[in-house]
Order: sequence, then C-alpha cells, then structure tokens
Amino acid sequence: MSNPTITTPTGLPADAQCSIQRGEDTIDIYLCHGGEQFPWAECNGRVILGPPPEEATMTHDGVDMSTLNWEVSDYWVIEAIDESGSEITLSPEEYASVVRAG
Repeated sequence: MSNPTITTPTGLPADAQCSIQRGEDTIDIYLCHGGEQFPWAECNGRVILGPPPEEATMTHDGVDMSTLNWEVSDYWVIEAIDESGSEITLSPEEYASVVRAG
C-alpha cells in the first residue's frame, strides 16, 4: 500500500492509498504517516479527529470530548473520495479499518 509518489485528487501528498467497498461503490482513501498527531475517536456514529483538548470541550452535539475513547494509529486519513470524485465521510468502522491496516 505504501508508495512515495502518491498524490491525492486535490494535490496533497500521501504516504499510502487503499480502496474499500461501500455497497457497490469503491472509495479511494489516502493516508499520511503521523497519526499520533491526530488521535481519533468515535462519537455518535462519526469520526472526530484530535488531539483531545486539554480543557473541557464539548462536541457540537454536547458530548464532553474528554469522555471519548481516543485512539492513536500510525496513519490518519487525509482524503476519502468516491467514484464520482466527491469527498466522503468514513464511518468509524471504515476509518478504524484503514488506519489500523495502514
């Protein structure tokens, strides 16, 4: 999956690229090293990127971010693009599977 010459569709450099299936659609995912700088957590069915704040901070739907189960991976997702070229949001399960596989 690693390749030093990967560029995302928007022109950003990436360290790895993979694809996943969502139903009949293929989603191309671009990852970068440095996931330790961007811990992530699942919150109400979506992915929140950190780092978690040092002070008590609430998500937009009122969840105290200090109560979330923050995870650290070697990679983080910089772009996820569907077959039509639109940027999409990964589910927490999709995000976890790609950053863990790196």
